[in-house]
Amino acid sequence: MDSNTITISIILSLIILFNLSIAQQEPVIPPLAPALFVIGDSSVDSGTNNFLGTFARSDRLPYGRDFDTHQPTGRFSNGRIPVDYLALRLGLPFVPSYLGQAGNVKDMIHGVNYASAGAGIIAISGSELNLYNLNVRKMVVMGLAPIGCAPRYMWEYGTENGDCVEPINDMSIEFNFLMRYIVEKLAEELPDANIIFCDVYEGSMDILNNHNHYGFNVTSEACCGFGKYRGWLMCLSPEMACSNASNYIWWDQFHPTDTVNGILADNIWNGEHTKMCYPMHLQDMVNQKAK
Repeated sequence: MDSNTITISIILSLIILFNLSIAQQEPVIPPLAPALFVIGDSSVDSGTNNFLGTFARSDRLPYGRDFDTHQPTGRFSNGRIPVDYLALRLGLPFVPSYLGQAGNVKDMIHGVNYASAGAGIIAISGSELNLYNLNVRKMVVMGLAPIGCAPRYMWEYGTENGDCVEPINDMSIEFNFLMRYIVEKLAEELPDANIIFCDVYEGSMDILNNHNHYGFNVTSEACCGFGKYRGWLMCLSPEMACSNASNYIWWDQFHPTDTVNGILADNIWNGEHTKMCYPMHLQDMVNQKAK
């Protein structure tokens, strides 16, 4: 593996509120942002991998069974992913995947989702200024989840009693600490930019530690999969899935359920359940006047 590349398999996404100058017809209720662009991995993939030659796909049931259409869309969840909930908060339609739209301006006017399952992080090399040079001024950077609590890694490391793999979680904590520092420095260096960092580890651990409060009674086992913690084999068929995913924190080996995605999105928006975004929430950013 290239030493300059770190592969990430759980939560890492960049949500961009783009200041578009393209003329467009205003809807009856204007959205809070003109467009939403998404860059990330499977946690926010809305269907890009449907069009790629890869085994990392979720274009079959039971994926999507609790989505609005009750059909698989390529989202790695039983229903919505966090950016779906955030799009609705902004008054925007669900953001289409880059490879899933026709390619005309009308399809992309409210944003595009470039996220792809299996995507990684390339070490900073100066290209981070590209988005700023494209007139992007409002960005949300999301950190890593408690990866060591994912059913796949608990199965792989043979943990007992649903205990998380702490060495992996420690790496997530360290990564998020450094990422928050980088985001703060970048916000200082780029005039007129408004960048916030959301620590998904903090939000996820709040759910895990207070699962009864949120209505979850299954915290370590995935709803769909096979083996201990249902973490050995990925979700392959409806027969492998539980009957009610809303009781579960994890949907499959790596990804949370629709309910968890909704809670995390609430926290990103306004910290409804717990604070995890710094120095402000997305709602504050949207309402804040330009610097």
